[in-house]
Amino acid sequence: MRITVLLTTVLVVISFSFAADAAIYKWVGQDGSVHFTDSPPPAGTDTQIVNPEPNRIEGYGKVPERKPVSTEVTSVKSRSNAAANLPMVEMFVTSWCGYCKKAEAYFRKRNIPFVKYDIEKDQKAARRKSQLTTSRGVPFVLIGDVGIPGYSEAAFERALMQYQ
Repeated sequence: MRITVLLTTVLVVISFSFAADAAIYKWVGQDGSVHFTDSPPPAGTDTQIVNPEPNRIEGYGKVPERKPVSTEVTSVKSRSNAAANLPMVEMFVTSWCGYCKKAEAYFRKRNIPFVKYDIEKDQKAARRKSQLTTSRGVPFVLIGDVGIPGYSEAAFERALMQYQ
């Protein structure tokens, strides 16, 4: 009985250790909306890979790459050229967090597209967040390679300035 439990546990742990690699694709739809996806866009679409190493974060070291799991992707029509050069923004949030809502409003107000992951509803996103940071709080915002625990407009601005 103990051996069966031990072998089952080992198999489960091993199965979770294999991660899928994925790039983040940026493309513009026919209506002018900007999309970020982890799967290739429709054929014939002008595509840019915006983050070939989605899990590399300054100050945190390289973490195992995991396939991003998207729960919401914003799309913004009529963006300026400066905004089009911004890095991929990812937010790890919960539905009840007031600071998560403030972070979302911050990026929406500035027409900066982002991917939002609810770590309570998406276990893959929760595991990915735990690989990216030791911070247990939310929001955790990833701007390009810079991980920002908590809500800090100043930190968001510093991270975004690196790409302008």
